[in-house]
Amino acid sequence: MIDYSNNLLYIKLIKEEVNGVINMISIADIAELAGVSVTTVSLALNNKKGIGKKTKERILQIAEENNYKPIRMSKAKKEAMKEDQHKEKLNLKFIVAINNEVVNTNFRTQPFFSSLVNTLVQDSNTDQFNIVIAAADSNDLTKELASYNQVDDVDGLIILATDLSNKVLTDLVDRTDKPLLFLDATNQLLDANFIGINNEQGIYLALSHLVAHGHQTIGYVMSENRINNFNERLLAFEKHSVNLGLNFNLKDSILSSPNTIEAQEEVKKQLADLDHMPEAFLCENDVIAISFIKTLTQMGYRVPEDISVIGFDNIREGSVITPELTTIEVNQGLIVETAVNQLISIIENKSSTQHIYINCKLVGRNSVKQK
Repeated sequence: MIDYSNNLLYIKLIKEEVNGVINMISIADIAELAGVSVTTVSLALNNKKGIGKKTKERILQIAEENNYKPIRMSKAKKEAMKEDQHKEKLNLKFIVAINNEVVNTNFRTQPFFSSLVNTLVQDSNTDQFNIVIAAADSNDLTKELASYNQVDDVDGLIILATDLSNKVLTDLVDRTDKPLLFLDATNQLLDANFIGINNEQGIYLALSHLVAHGHQTIGYVMSENRINNFNERLLAFEKHSVNLGLNFNLKDSILSSPNTIEAQEEVKKQLADLDHMPEAFLCENDVIAISFIKTLTQMGYRVPEDISVIGFDNIREGSVITPELTTIEVNQGLIVETAVNQLISIIENKSSTQHIYINCKLVGRNSVKQK
């Protein structure tokens, strides 16, 4: 018999037994009594190698003397644990649809889309899923999606559909048997999964901010290349300009390239042809806004002293231009998280088709003047 009389844990166990309490000694208790690690106790109790003979005998003796009873796991629980341990990650495919109108082959250098992809990559490092990123010409997407019907190692597809027309979106629905979600696009008539931006709410925030700063004559700088997001923003601008009692004339609209942050000669010509210069301009995205500020500066205007400018997207470049750009923030992290969670829910048959809109928020900086 080993002498444990000076061991407080042993005395505690004896007292429990004397008082009629069932002694449920644990592996941790045995480790403390034997003066070894829990791992060593586990090796001894499971008759594994890697432990000395005397140490093993001492541990087994302590376990026997204290009536140690290993917890027996049910067969069903064992099988469930075994299944969880061997459960493979979901394989998701993220396809950037390109038609070179707004999203082009150099999308990784385009501020908004580069940031969106990077956010997706950062969020893909989980135990639940892997994401592979690819690009495909919008003209080839029908064949691209159909090809995944024969692929076993892809569980679901996300398409960055920023540049896709409603016609193309309609053609793509039901082209694959795989769970499918369209990101950065919406089409309320289609029975498909969409995660989009609440463009109307974002434009309303921008106009309300300009009105709160005393502006009544507001121009609009739009992309010369049109996508659904831009069309929604223009419609919202026209609608809420009327609702807010603003002096808006479509003649005050300026066409601009959506992919250059440099000053544009064509924009200078359009500004020079205006009958009057608005007090402020709302731009369809931040790239347009940054280019517009540079164009105004070259023409001798001061922003915001002479003309206020507000953008949309909150790309990083907007915080380093002078003046720093007031803009509407699109929460890319929330967009990505929502898209991935929704797709996984579809894969696991827990969700029906949904159209989800992510709200925006105003980021006030220095490009809007208080009149």
